[in-house]
Amino acid sequence: MALMRLFATCPKGLELLLKEELLALGAHTAGEKLAGVDFSADAATVEKIILWTRLANRILLPVSEFSLRTADDLYQQLLAVNWDALIRGKPRSLWIHFSGTNAVIRNSQYGAQLAKDALVDWFTRHKGYRPGVDKHNPDLLFSARLHHNRLTFSLDLSGRSLHLRGYRHKATAAPLKENLAAAILYRGQWSEKAAKHENLIDPMCGSGTLLTEGWLMACDVAPGLLNPHFGLRYWAAHEPQRWQALLQEAAARRNAGIAQFRGRIVGNDVHAESLAIAQQHIDFLGADKHIHCENKPLERFSPPPPPGLVVVNPPYGVRLKKGVESSLKQLGHWLLARAKGYEALVLTHEKAHGFLLGLRQDKSWQLYNGELPVRLQRFIVDDDQQLKKSPELDFAIPQSAQMLANRLLKNQRKLKKWLKRENIEAYRLYDADLPEYAFALDVYKDHFHVAEYKAPASIPPARARRRLEEGVLAIQATFKAPRSHIHVKVRQKQSGASQYHKKDMPSTQLVVQEHACRFKVDLDRYLDTGLFLDHRPVRQFMQTSWAAGKKILNLFCYTATVSVAAARGGAVLTHSVDTSRTYLNWARENFALNAFEQPAHRLIRQDSFDYVINCTDRYDLVFVDPPTYSNSHSRERDWDVQRDHKGLLLACGRVLAPGGRIVFSTNFRRFKLDESLHRNFRIEDITEKTIPPDFRNRKIHYCYILTPISQ
Repeated sequence: MALMRLFATCPKGLELLLKEELLALGAHTAGEKLAGVDFSADAATVEKIILWTRLANRILLPVSEFSLRTADDLYQQLLAVNWDALIRGKPRSLWIHFSGTNAVIRNSQYGAQLAKDALVDWFTRHKGYRPGVDKHNPDLLFSARLHHNRLTFSLDLSGRSLHLRGYRHKATAAPLKENLAAAILYRGQWSEKAAKHENLIDPMCGSGTLLTEGWLMACDVAPGLLNPHFGLRYWAAHEPQRWQALLQEAAARRNAGIAQFRGRIVGNDVHAESLAIAQQHIDFLGADKHIHCENKPLERFSPPPPPGLVVVNPPYGVRLKKGVESSLKQLGHWLLARAKGYEALVLTHEKAHGFLLGLRQDKSWQLYNGELPVRLQRFIVDDDQQLKKSPELDFAIPQSAQMLANRLLKNQRKLKKWLKRENIEAYRLYDADLPEYAFALDVYKDHFHVAEYKAPASIPPARARRRLEEGVLAIQATFKAPRSHIHVKVRQKQSGASQYHKKDMPSTQLVVQEHACRFKVDLDRYLDTGLFLDHRPVRQFMQTSWAAGKKILNLFCYTATVSVAAARGGAVLTHSVDTSRTYLNWARENFALNAFEQPAHRLIRQDSFDYVINCTDRYDLVFVDPPTYSNSHSRERDWDVQRDHKGLLLACGRVLAPGGRIVFSTNFRRFKLDESLHRNFRIEDITEKTIPPDFRNRKIHYCYILTPISQ
């Protein structure tokens, strides 16, 4: 029988398992791709795969592949296919799944429409009738995938996504897909365990997908028997008699498997509503002889004696943040108290969740639950595998991360009295003190902001990722912090306007106290949080000695925290200038938090350089903290602090009132103050005085006071 080339799609992370499954089912060759497997097989093997695969979503038979540079290319290429060689009978309806766009196919709906026109025109010309369109139950289903200018058009032999077994009519809010559940069971070698009549236990079973998939595997039930709607009927290579023989063989194997399996499959859940759904699925399958579910709090649930496999898909804390850590610790206690002698597989979203169980991980695999990356971790439940933790930590962490946890505790002890005395709620706790953990950690009340430094090219990305994961573990264990209170960003050089763009994630906003001021911070949506912690001494000088009775100009004001501090210090007016509407609105909130109102404190949306050049007002103090680099559309050329600071400072000097001065600060590490400025100003380097005690990096910024010589 002739071999043909096909493609089996699957969720990301299942490719290797699917490859092994296809070869076991008789595929001639198989090779992993992203979210699928290329394989070759004859028609009989393809039918067997469709009936028996537990992991694939769809089985696609590519029929045409071509360059698509004009819309007419799509129509003409599909019209030219010899569909007689692929399709037989008289299909009355069709549907096309189209994915991808390019310069001529700008949306998938347009691409699907063109492909449909070509197909129905072919049927009209060659068969004398025009098939209809049916999205839900078509006789023929096609897949079109456009990548750049290359289109692959396939006949979908599945007819539906094969993960839809047919037994699940209702589901809980976040159900596990059937093929992901099957993959978890494959990783736990459940088929081999079931053959020895071992038990399968899910103590947090929800709607029971792991239990029902476990029953299908234990009893040798072909998934395709449950939902026999496939796209085979009009495929030219399909032989109905051969297919009926496959179905009869599968039915016989199912009957024998059900009769032979003597293990127990037991689920438990505290939510009665979820268990009612699980029971409906069990009843539909006729699996009540083997699957038993209980409705108990976890601590009261006792599984049958081992051996066997415990499989758990606990809450991830993505939709609902509360209670995730406590439920995982409870699961860990339950495993050690009630499930010794079992092997356990736990699906988690965060690596830390595995350590919360208190057991040494035996092995782990990266998977995806939809688009969400998750990790399947395997544990041998035994006292010898119990992790030991320091009494100062909330849970055990890897030995490599213990060094970081010790440093965090040491730094916190050093700062504790100072923070209380100065009434500070936002501070830097750690800044790449240990070279292996290259990130800055800032604390905002009980939240932790992790700004990872970009790893050198010599460091493999996987190692950098692992170190960051360990860093998060150390923070969680040291401060008993829920994962939802740890905000991680990769800090790298920003180009263009990307430094100002919102991050596409939920926002955590807090109000923090600093000396006598209150400031709003946002820990998620922007690269910076709205409060430059290294400028805390500058803000304090404003309050205590610089601003009283003075007129203050704040250029490149950002969220105007320095202006608020000046107002708190008794400034008679502040003018704060920035080009960003977002930051000025944020500044307005900061003034409102401290009960300061206009007109004494104005917020001005304008380019700072343009403002100071054209300004007719006079100020007693000008504070300037420009960006290192900016390509703002409000000026004719890009801003570069090293190149342009001289012109800016000379312009600032012209708006000073008699006796006035400039405070200039920059975070550019390689900054050199232009020597020629000494002709115009007396310059005092106050950098050391403006580095706060929580910053061990003494090169975090440079700061100068410039007083015009003519004064």
